[in-house]
Amino acid sequence: MSHSRENASTIVLMGFLGVLLGLVGSVVSAARVQVGSVTVPWGALLAALTLAVAVRAVVWSSRTRLQGAVLLGGWVVATSVVLLVSPGGDVLLPGVPRSYVYLGSAFVLGLAALVWRLPEGHGDLIESEAALVPGDSGAVLPSGDLPEPSGEGPDVR
Repeated sequence: MSHSRENASTIVLMGFLGVLLGLVGSVVSAARVQVGSVTVPWGALLAALTLAVAVRAVVWSSRTRLQGAVLLGGWVVATSVVLLVSPGGDVLLPGVPRSYVYLGSAFVLGLAALVWRLPEGHGDLIESEAALVPGDSGAVLPSGDLPEPSGEGPDVR
């Protein structure tokens, strides 16, 4: 699989992982502990951090933000479905502060993990993907230059 072109099965897998994180996070977010007079929503914090770490790990390993965005989108879809109030009321994410902390912090941390720039030299291909010629291998030379056109398709540089 080329780094510049996404495999459909990988995209579907990232969407599924996002849905799974959304469903599990909705359940875990209810966990809390009483420390003195303060209630600590440790489940909401754990679920939010897990989402952010998962998004960042996907962006880091795939060297593209597309897969991370699909994972975050899967989380949004699953969480939105959980938020739909059933006739008996919403039990997973009730309208209480810990639910708002979970929803807000998880989305903000996930979005930050998605858009945070990769370190220099890691090969963040987001900008260079637009300059690649269709039919090329997607390789970037060590000097940072793109390889010469392969002769396949039009030269769009």
